[in-house]
Amino acid sequence: MPATAETPKSTDTGDSAALALRVATREAHQNAERTPPMQALSEGQLDRAGYHALLRAQWPIFLHFEQAARRWLDDDVPAAGWHYRSRLPALAADLGDRPDMAPLVPRLPTHDADACWGMLYVVEGSTLGARLLSRQLAALLGGHSDDFRFYTLGEDEPARWPAFRRVLDAQLTAPQQRARAIEGAHAMFAAFHYQFRHWQAHG
Repeated sequence: MPATAETPKSTDTGDSAALALRVATREAHQNAERTPPMQALSEGQLDRAGYHALLRAQWPIFLHFEQAARRWLDDDVPAAGWHYRSRLPALAADLGDRPDMAPLVPRLPTHDADACWGMLYVVEGSTLGARLLSRQLAALLGGHSDDFRFYTLGEDEPARWPAFRRVLDAQLTAPQQRARAIEGAHAMFAAFHYQFRHWQAHG
C-alpha cells in the first residue's frame, strides 16, 4: 500500500458502492494525508530513514489484515472475480528484512465479509495512488522507481480499478452491506492514521 490510503477520483453513478465509500470516507482520507510522514513527503523532507520508517509503520496493518482475513482473501475474493496481491513481499523487499510485528491499534473487523470489502477498497484505492508516489520518491531519495517495489504495485492499477468497482457493486447491493463496508473502510483508515501518527517509532 502507498504511504496513505488514497482513494482515486471516481466517475461512478449514485448507485455505485465505490462512490458511497468514497463520499463516506473523504474526511478520513484527508486526515491520513495530514499525518507527519505524508506531510514530510509532500514537502520534500522525507529521507531514506524516514521512508523505511514509513514502510515499517505499514507492515503491521498488512500483516494483520492478510493473516486475519486469509480465508476470505483466498476463497471469497477470487470467487467474486477479484485477485488480491499480497503487499508483504514488496514491503519486505524494500526493507531488506522482515520487520518486527508492532502492535496495531485499532484492530481491524476482519470477521465481517462486508467490512472486509470496505477495507479492501481502501487498500486497492491506495495502490492506485501509489504509482504517483513511486516517481516522487525516486526523485526525492534517488534511484529508479523500480527500487520502490511497494509503491510500483499500482503501475497497472488504472486498468484494474474499474473492474474492482464492478466487483464492489456486485458484492455490496444492500444498504446494510454498504454500511458495514463503510465501517470497515473507516477502520482501515483509522489503522493507517494511527500508524502514521506514530511512524517515527518504527524507524
